[in-house]
Amino acid sequence: RDMRYEIVKKRIDKALDDQTKARITQPGMLTLVYSTEEEWAEYEAYFRYLAREGWVDTSIERGKVQPLQGVNGLKYARVRVLPQAEPRE
Repeated sequence: RDMRYEIVKKRIDKALDDQTKARITQPGMLTLVYSTEEEWAEYEAYFRYLAREGWVDTSIERGKVQPLQGVNGLKYARVRVLPQAEPRE
């Protein structure tokens, strides 16, 4: 991995929602960061697939990431990860 990727990844881990100022990464949630609507169209299909398979909730939260040092215009989407049912014996 390149150095720029590692730096941006660390910043995203601490990134805040531009409106609520809450962290975009939350316990029990799968958070995805993207920059273009084309990327979102692809990722939305993945979220829908995971929801159909019962891995994540069907409700998708979306927002804008507060500008980070050297990175602007990022958006995020997140879904709640569903607990897995215990196997029956």
